[in-house]
Amino acid sequence: MQDKLPLTIGHQLDSLLAWSEDKITHGQFIADVLCLAEQLPDAKYVFNLCENRYHFMVGFAAAMVRGQTNLLPPSRSGIEINKIASQHVSNYALLEIKQDNISIPQFLWPELNKQPSIDVPMLDSNHLAAIVFTSGSTGEPKPNHKLWRDLIEGTRIAAERFHLDQGQYRIVATVPPQHMYGLETSVLLPWLTGNAVYAERPFYPADIQHALNHNGGKRVLVTTPVHLRACVGSRLEWPELEYIISATAPLSTELALEVERAFQCPVLEIYGCTETGSMASRRTLDGANWKLYPSVRLEQDSQRTFVTAPHLSGEVDLNDVIEITDDSQFQLLGRNADMINIAGKRGSIGDLNQKLQSIQGVEQGVFFQPDSDEATQRLTAFIVAPDVSQENVIKSLSSKVDPVFLPRPLFKVDSLPYNETGKLTRTALQEFYNKLRT
Repeated sequence: MQDKLPLTIGHQLDSLLAWSEDKITHGQFIADVLCLAEQLPDAKYVFNLCENRYHFMVGFAAAMVRGQTNLLPPSRSGIEINKIASQHVSNYALLEIKQDNISIPQFLWPELNKQPSIDVPMLDSNHLAAIVFTSGSTGEPKPNHKLWRDLIEGTRIAAERFHLDQGQYRIVATVPPQHMYGLETSVLLPWLTGNAVYAERPFYPADIQHALNHNGGKRVLVTTPVHLRACVGSRLEWPELEYIISATAPLSTELALEVERAFQCPVLEIYGCTETGSMASRRTLDGANWKLYPSVRLEQDSQRTFVTAPHLSGEVDLNDVIEITDDSQFQLLGRNADMINIAGKRGSIGDLNQKLQSIQGVEQGVFFQPDSDEATQRLTAFIVAPDVSQENVIKSLSSKVDPVFLPRPLFKVDSLPYNETGKLTRTALQEFYNKLRT
């Protein structure tokens, strides 16, 4: 491995990197990076909390140029940021608007006025580029150290899998760049492959449609099942896409079919985690098998499933229940934390969620076992279902699951407490449950 590796690779400095109302070239990006790097405070760590995707990209790179490490927390929660800050001394936050709920120094986005550069920064391949925290969906968020060389290699193999190594695509991403999925697909991929990315983060279906219509070329949408369900439900007309990439939760076959009909393109899924980055993919409608990236290996012993790959520092244990079908493929049976045993009967929260979401009229649904009910082994569930009653949902569900898994109670709500990446964390669901019970 080389001692120094470039920030951007394999494309012209006048080629497009990002766009919104304006078009931004790689040369302008590098100029902005060097200009910001000169202005950043002296510190070891930076919380990159920029909402604008292009600002995040510039900030992430400028921190590396200064020899700093990007801290990427699981959320913008002041409690979460302050806790991580106490464990990583010498820090500050980079953001566009002052955030009152955090107690660390804040550096607001400055004016950047340098002309496009012709010199690509070279970075130490062993530099600790980022510490990315898990979402906390199954417990406390955990830190994961990412060296610059490992981020480059992980991105390279993902680009090859999705044919994004050709540098001909326009990427629109609804996921935040502060999390591993968004970092890999909407920040590192444009730097390292020559593809361009939409500079903002569209959220609502109309915003996503506008972003996709805003630039021609081969378009790819990077998103989540939550956003896809909203887009399908919007009944909007969608422009021609090459394909859609989805992650953060498995897509149901029913939703994948609806999406492919609405967008007239394939829906591809990424399997991965914060610890490994993306490591496998599938087209949902082609079946249950996930195909590993060529350099990734999956192994099992009597107690665990673990991953090895050249860009990983060692074996990484997975929190999922997996059935290996051959050297390059596997099936996902559920999460270890999702496996439940009630009245001597084993089940999976993931499987129950799929059955709940398949009921006519249920727009969103999730099962949950509250802390207070673990002793009694009761499950509860939350549904967004404006046009169907709780009684009818229970009636439909009773034909699909064993009676011991029926939710007691079933809460009908206006919305679920998804985080920025479209995940439902255990902490958020417990707080949601406590509030509804009260």
